[in-house]
Amino acid sequence: LSSDQLLELLKHAEFLDVELGEMIYKDGDPIGHVYVVVNGSVTIERALEGTDGVRVFATSVFDGRAFGDGWDGGRNRASSNVRWTTAVAQERSLLLRFSTPVYMEVLQKDDVCSENASRLKSLPFLSECSAGELEMLLMTLETGFAGYAFTVLRPGERPNRCRILAEGRLSLLTDAKLEVKELVPGSFFGVGAILSGRGSCSYASEVEVTVTSMVAHFYLMSRKSLSPLPDVVQESILDSVRRMIADCQDPIQDDGRHVIRRDQEWRLRKQRSLAEVKRTSDRSAASAGEMRPRSAVAGRWCPAGPGRPFAESLESPSTPSAPRRRGRAGSSGRSELQRSKSGPGRLKSSERLSMTASGPLTPSSLARTQTPMMRSTTPSSFMRATTPSMLSRTMYSPDGRPLAIFCRTPEGFELLPNPAPLNCVDRRHRPDRAPATPLAARTS
Repeated sequence: LSSDQLLELLKHAEFLDVELGEMIYKDGDPIGHVYVVVNGSVTIERALEGTDGVRVFATSVFDGRAFGDGWDGGRNRASSNVRWTTAVAQERSLLLRFSTPVYMEVLQKDDVCSENASRLKSLPFLSECSAGELEMLLMTLETGFAGYAFTVLRPGERPNRCRILAEGRLSLLTDAKLEVKELVPGSFFGVGAILSGRGSCSYASEVEVTVTSMVAHFYLMSRKSLSPLPDVVQESILDSVRRMIADCQDPIQDDGRHVIRRDQEWRLRKQRSLAEVKRTSDRSAASAGEMRPRSAVAGRWCPAGPGRPFAESLESPSTPSAPRRRGRAGSSGRSELQRSKSGPGRLKSSERLSMTASGPLTPSSLARTQTPMMRSTTPSSFMRATTPSMLSRTMYSPDGRPLAIFCRTPEGFELLPNPAPLNCVDRRHRPDRAPATPLAARTS
């Protein structure tokens, strides 16, 4: 209670000094007062029904504890106007006696919960408790903590206390490590342990409870933790707990079937999707092999330099009587254009020779003639497969640099402006080489 509430109660309090064995009240007396033990101890006895006044020990009340209205038999006897128990002093004791209406009025005035008490009040089985009762309950709760990845509860285990999460996060996992639910501050699990006086829950956990934050703090509640509360409040809490268990509202009662079923459905859809992708990919690959485009055939060129073939040196391999031309600077042998395959629409070497002999190559002349695709190469790779969208015809200078590059378009061939050397630092493209006869002069 707050200081203002205590002062308000003291204004209406009555002090009682009782001796050892003195009866404070007995069963059958009218109700209407609440007692608080300031110093000493009091025994509460309860009469057995049908035993003609035989009493048995019920409990003992010590310093700072209350008894009287609300602690006299619980809710089942709250409607009665007489006492159901007897209070006897175990020693000389000093008591405070309050009128029940005044006591309840003071408790309900300024009924503001602290932060921790507000967290308890958010629990469904403690929602009917007042702020004073929650503060009283907080003083009896034990605390505990666990670190990251610690398993608080395993499947099949029975919790011995109800754990209320005050700080951190927990995950409820199935055997397949699928997350069923995430617990945040203000959540609870193992509430069935409150019903048992021995601290054992009547049901086992269906999931694994694991800490997913750096640290998790708990309030540990058992049946013994409710003892400071009035009997009426205790029975109200226990009834709420029974209803929750019957409705399977404890998080550890959820076996995660819906999560497992959803995961299985997702895996099945994924397998079907992958199978369809594989099936369509295999068909596309087979179709691509059957319908390989003619332009995909690779051509091989000799590297730039003295042995590089030029347009006027191309000879038909089928004409043995064609004169042989030697390369520059005493180079022996000849370089011929070698192709891996031939197809329709490709010109023979003799046809290319006659075409170049008639005049210099120009974009217009190339556009009027079905010129096969001539593939350029780089110094690092002389075998290259191209597609119709790549280079179609390249003209080289004697030192190996490209003079003009023509690109195939739907309308014909298009001259690309300012062709750059394939590799300006390559030694085979050195400008200090002795230039050979210009290409235009040779063709003329």
